[in-house]
Amino acid sequence: MLSLKQKISKKLIANKRGEGMRQWPVAALLCLIAACGGGGDSGGGSSSGSGSSGEGSGNTVTYRVGGAVTGLNTNGLVLQNNNTVDLNVVANGAFQFNSRYVAGSAYRVSVKKQPENQHCEVTSEAGVVGTQDIDTVQVSCADDLSPGGGGDAKYALSGTIENLNGQGLQLWDGVQILELGAGMPGFTFSTRLPIGYKYVVEIRQQPTGQLCQLINGVGVIRSSDVSDISVICSNVSSGIDGIWVAEQDITLEVERGETFYNYAVTAALTGAMPGRIDFDFTKNGLAQVGASSLSSKPFEINLYLTHSAYLQPGTYKDSISVKVCYDWACTREMPNSPKIINVNYVVKPNKPKASLIIPYRGIAFSSTPSGEFLTRRMQISDSSGVVSTWSAVSNAPWLTASASGKSGDALEMRADRTGLAEGFHEAEVVVSSSNPSIEGTQSIKVGFYISRQPSATAFITKPSVPSERYDAVRWVVDPVRPLSYSSNGSIITAHHSYTGRNEFVYDFAPAQLGGVAISDDGAKLYIEDLTNTKLKVFDLRRRTELASLDMVQLKFRNDNSFSRTIFKFARLHSQPLLVAANGSLNGFDDYTLIFNADTGRFVGRISSWTSWMGMLEVSKGSPTLFLSDRGKSGPLKVTRFNLQTNSLENVFSVGVESPSLGAPRVDSLIDLAINDDGTAAFSRHGSESFVRTWQWSTGDLSNTPLPNSSFNSPVDWLAPANVEAGPDGILVIGDGYRGVRVFDGNNQLLAEWLDLGINSVGSAARDGMRITSDGRRVLGGGYMLDLFPKN
Repeated sequence: MLSLKQKISKKLIANKRGEGMRQWPVAALLCLIAACGGGGDSGGGSSSGSGSSGEGSGNTVTYRVGGAVTGLNTNGLVLQNNNTVDLNVVANGAFQFNSRYVAGSAYRVSVKKQPENQHCEVTSEAGVVGTQDIDTVQVSCADDLSPGGGGDAKYALSGTIENLNGQGLQLWDGVQILELGAGMPGFTFSTRLPIGYKYVVEIRQQPTGQLCQLINGVGVIRSSDVSDISVICSNVSSGIDGIWVAEQDITLEVERGETFYNYAVTAALTGAMPGRIDFDFTKNGLAQVGASSLSSKPFEINLYLTHSAYLQPGTYKDSISVKVCYDWACTREMPNSPKIINVNYVVKPNKPKASLIIPYRGIAFSSTPSGEFLTRRMQISDSSGVVSTWSAVSNAPWLTASASGKSGDALEMRADRTGLAEGFHEAEVVVSSSNPSIEGTQSIKVGFYISRQPSATAFITKPSVPSERYDAVRWVVDPVRPLSYSSNGSIITAHHSYTGRNEFVYDFAPAQLGGVAISDDGAKLYIEDLTNTKLKVFDLRRRTELASLDMVQLKFRNDNSFSRTIFKFARLHSQPLLVAANGSLNGFDDYTLIFNADTGRFVGRISSWTSWMGMLEVSKGSPTLFLSDRGKSGPLKVTRFNLQTNSLENVFSVGVESPSLGAPRVDSLIDLAINDDGTAAFSRHGSESFVRTWQWSTGDLSNTPLPNSSFNSPVDWLAPANVEAGPDGILVIGDGYRGVRVFDGNNQLLAEWLDLGINSVGSAARDGMRITSDGRRVLGGGYMLDLFPKN
């Protein structure tokens, strides 16, 4: 099989029925393979070096395909691209194939040979080459999934074969290659696989004179051997000019949100080579159809599917007409043309794992001269919707919690300072469910700060803000402790919200640090390592550095650098997430990418929203994202995404856009805030002297100016510069100069300071203001204010 898979460019039709046509001049394809730099050579590759993008002979620019290997601890791993180009991998880290490809070429990386006593899986393995090297392929290796391996690997894959009368059929399960001959009725792999393992069986080589199709080749090991895989073969008539396809009725099933980008149908040409091949197809579930290079050997017709996140559950039926002609004008069609391929694309409803939905995993109580915050109520829900109950237990006598309730009832926690010394106290509430499908328990971390001393009015060390207004967020508030954290150079500083002192300083030298994010339970701090383009992870309880997260899917172009990527923490059905705005996937368009916060594993993306250095805010509980562009003028929008997941823990969402703000013109977004439950957002734009309130209701986003949000600032575009939402609906806005106003959950003005006599942090800086997690104080670089002081 030839290695070049050419992405189809749009040529002709997209009519009212959503049909498309793709045309292929065979001569052009052969030119690409033989002389235009796109064909795969046999040069293997490198498992450690990197090649520069855009190399090639003459005027043809070509690119390389690669990625990263993790978990490899033995020898023998061989990767393969497009079933032709091999690469021996000897160590973890980056790898690249030596073969070079023109923009638009398809690639598919697989494991040709597994390492000794290990099993490796490839993710993000397929795609289309853009305008830079591909380095997003992920190869993850683990121990003992090979034949004879121990542990939980105990189930086998087997199936039946029909009409096999040729020699040379090869099947592959990711570990073992089976060679099957004429007349064989079935097969069994010796590989034994554990419960939960997602298997993929492939035809690595077609038999002589036949084309075979594979049915039920993809699935998940449950609790028994798999025996329903089948291979059905048919003869190819070599004496007839035309095209032959292995499958003409295809059913593809995915769970909504599952990533399934393309499916390959094996085909072959016999007799005279055609001058042109056309693909006419409907576009109900298909996005496009293309082909690898054409030859008398079997090649692939690639079906590119619409991502299931953007489709409602159901069956999407499409028909593909594959037409081959002797000449480019298609005046002489070949005898057995066209071939019709029917595709049923089944999107099943997403079924996330059952879990407890707990809006707050971290609570901060306080009792100080700045005010008291001693009670928190939150709704506890069963994500599966079944009738269940929950129970809660506190581990500290000063903290009481509701003992139990039904799904949807409120859990109330109260702090009592009686008998407690001044200082910080920490406790935990453990919540469990009567639903047997919900595994384990969930915990809520609770902090209680007590002081009789007057609160400070300024920080000893001013928190850091972005060095320029497009950089990432460098200052976050602890959800449990009376602390906030900021990065500056190689230093992380912990600032006390009441004393103003530096609680501790940690130096990550020689790394230079960027933006920071914090987990919802106050356990971990995530810090951009600008030197190594990774995320450093810091244990806030032990105050020690943990292993960094290497998120290779993050790619950047132009000025969307790592330092301008905004990371925010979220939790969805108990899965901890890091949401990254401004990343670019595979070097193409801008996406909001989503990773598992514990492992760094790529779990999803939001691709219907593209940004130019956008802003991102995340609500609590079932997370809602609000995103908006900044750094540009014109019709700007705010988009709301409600994150969803499925049984595979893929994360996805389809956004709801606001109407454009552009009458006559709205300049760049200055700041964006979101309330705790995700029902409202607040934005400030450069050409407006007020804050806009965005309300989410019945599927629409509407906005109105917030009353009393304008300031008489000496610099108009600074008024207001900072917008921050706090617990219980509190909203604080600052003019970036001398004034601060406080609003309640009904957008009513509660308090204001109009002549503070100091500048807020960085004056005009974005993200220059924070509200403490107990909702009692507002923090700026030049001030610390009590929102609700004791009388």
